[in-house]
Amino acid sequence: MAQPSRSPLLFAGALALLLLPVPARGVHASGPPLVQGSGWFILTTQNAGSQSQLDAADALSPSDVWAVGSTGVPDFNSQTLIEHWNGRAWSVVPHPTPAGMVGARLLGVSGDASTDVWAVGRGTPSGSLSPVPLVLHWNGSAWRVVDTPPETGAGLQAVSALSPTDVWAVGDAGTGTLAEHWNGQSWSVIPTPNVQQGGDLQGVTAVSSTDVWAVGSFFDSAFRSHAVIEHWNGTSWAVTPSPSRGPSSSLVSVSAVSANDVWAVGQDFPSNVATLAEHWNGTSWTVVPGPTIPVSQFSGVASVTSTDVWAVGSTVGQNGQLQTLAERWNGSGWTVSATPAAFAVSDFLAVTACATAIFAVGDAQRTESSPPRTLAEAHAA
Repeated sequence: MAQPSRSPLLFAGALALLLLPVPARGVHASGPPLVQGSGWFILTTQNAGSQSQLDAADALSPSDVWAVGSTGVPDFNSQTLIEHWNGRAWSVVPHPTPAGMVGARLLGVSGDASTDVWAVGRGTPSGSLSPVPLVLHWNGSAWRVVDTPPETGAGLQAVSALSPTDVWAVGDAGTGTLAEHWNGQSWSVIPTPNVQQGGDLQGVTAVSSTDVWAVGSFFDSAFRSHAVIEHWNGTSWAVTPSPSRGPSSSLVSVSAVSANDVWAVGQDFPSNVATLAEHWNGTSWTVVPGPTIPVSQFSGVASVTSTDVWAVGSTVGQNGQLQTLAERWNGSGWTVSATPAAFAVSDFLAVTACATAIFAVGDAQRTESSPPRTLAEAHAA
């Protein structure tokens, strides 16, 4: 169930790794998260097509959660997928896609209110080999496609909504990082620093109109990946130094508690592929070590408070296949939070938090040969 969004470093490292223990079992249930007690538990999701996955999620409340992704083989014959959690069940929500677009995929979702939610991604017009950005908006009753600047060879990977007139989306423009801004009337491209070849931004969080963080990676001349952090100060984007440890690294998600308390996660390659967590204290970014879990990566981070932060991703299980990974920051250290071992293959691709619940989404396979299906799990905050 390899996806283009997953890091090649993780799979390369897995080939030479001793097998890890299977994660401890959690509660396997499918009801509202607030009545399930402690621990992670599985929520029944909906599926469409031959295979499907959820790449991003945003919780406006425990009973108003959006998740987006795709059905079919990502970026080839895939179609966009949007699901909604109402506090009792997940349901597929109908939505349009531009006529003639193939290989469409949604990779980010964010809302500032139940009547103002954005989903972003990319798709390839029929007869073309170059993807273009894809943006949809929810007004409380229906989704619609919203025009974006005509960037070719480009895609959007994450979005952060501050207000109906202040929304940021980031991704890649084929030749480097891409940032777009919604001012309440239209989307426009905002220039970002050139960070060498292959640069892209995969995560964004807006603290205020003058304080926005975006993270991603770029490749050097030796084709090694390096983490990149960019900051918007209300006037322009600038690169902020990232203190990764190994010869290769990348950041894929960022979440802010406040202007002086921001987390970014991804993966590092000091020897084997390992999770990477970095923290901004208002002055500088520092690497914050967590449990040593060889061949693992983070794909998402969500902040509840300064002493309650969640990071999710995947590691390699005893069967040599990917298994979900969740860790929690309690203000002084990261610890592993056991997830259900109910699937032969499973992977968290994103996490979102509200005051009383955490939701993680991704995909899972019942057997190693079965197609991947959408996965959602919840944990009481």
